Amino acid sequence: ARYTQSFALVGDWTVAFLGGDHQLGEHTLRELLKDASASPRDRQFAAQELGDHLRDQGKLRAAIAAYEGRLE
Repeated sequence: ARYTQSFALVGDWTVAFLGGDHQLGEHTLRELLKDASASPRDRQFAAQELGDHLRDQGKLRAAIAAYEGRLE
């Protein structure tokens, strides 16, 4: 069940960004990072994707924190 939930969050993130709702996509990635039941691989994926998104937005300090798995 925990993998299903993580997989669903990845799907939600993808749909949000593709649909132009960057705020929802960012929120979803942050939720995945906070989810203790998510696999380390899923959390690392979320950290990378969130970091990339924040870097593209010019939010470099927040991007570095995301890459490191920290939330600001």
